[in-house]
Amino acid sequence: MSAEFYINALNKEWMKIHSGLIIDKIKQLETFVMEKTNEYWLLGFENREEPRRWLYDVRIIFTSDFILLEISSHPPSIENTIKEFLTWIRERTIITVNDEDGEVSNW
Repeated sequence: MSAEFYINALNKEWMKIHSGLIIDKIKQLETFVMEKTNEYWLLGFENREEPRRWLYDVRIIFTSDFILLEISSHPPSIENTIKEFLTWIRERTIITVNDEDGEVSNW
């Protein structure tokens, strides 16, 4: 079962204006493995060779209004990647990260 988190910018226009920059950053993340339409997949370095291993640990689904983080597994390399990504965004704009119930997350 995955957990979902929504990244919302206080300035709603920021994500629209900087969508290309955000996508470029996602693709530069160390655990980035694949792009599918508006989905970007991250895969941790831990246990990549295990049989039946999922093809991703996180799906980042980018829209012009918010970014959805769907986290299926969070080994240390994935946690570091998510922290890096969120720090990068926070250096550029004010965001909130909310869980699927709308509660503010510790991310």
